[in-house]
Amino acid sequence: MILRQTVLLPVVAVAAFALADCGPSSESKHTAIAAAPVGPQFVSGSNACDVLDDAAAKQLLGDAAKLTRKAQPNPHMSQCQYTSPNGAITIMVGDWKMIYTASPQDKPVAGLGDEAYDTPGELVVRKGEVGMSVNVIVSSGEFWGKAADDMLAQQSAAQKKVAAALVPKL
Repeated sequence: MILRQTVLLPVVAVAAFALADCGPSSESKHTAIAAAPVGPQFVSGSNACDVLDDAAAKQLLGDAAKLTRKAQPNPHMSQCQYTSPNGAITIMVGDWKMIYTASPQDKPVAGLGDEAYDTPGELVVRKGEVGMSVNVIVSSGEFWGKAADDMLAQQSAAQKKVAAALVPKL
């Protein structure tokens, strides 16, 4: 019961606050809100599933590649994922400011887009103001010791191959 109250109380409070301003209002109030820029300005890029489409996925993962996720997690990014017995490719496409946050562990990658970084777990690429993150999982057996190191190297190489094939579509 405590968990339910803890979760529901903030939801009810937000809903009540939002509804408190739903009464009659003046035209000038709505005009002022609509005219004022709110927050940072974002660019809109390609939809992720237009970049990683069925043909590209089958070329990269084999004929058994199937679309398993097409999502819009927020207004500034979209996500697309294809899987097959050979592995999985997941990309996010959107505003570079939403896609990439610098980290000391990032390694610059030359020759992809305007800039690219191999980060822990994914490869990120910028073309203009549009960014793309690429995460590739390659099917494998063992995952420790030399096998883990080899797997991570294979994953990094696969992410660079996928990014190189998809960057022109951004």
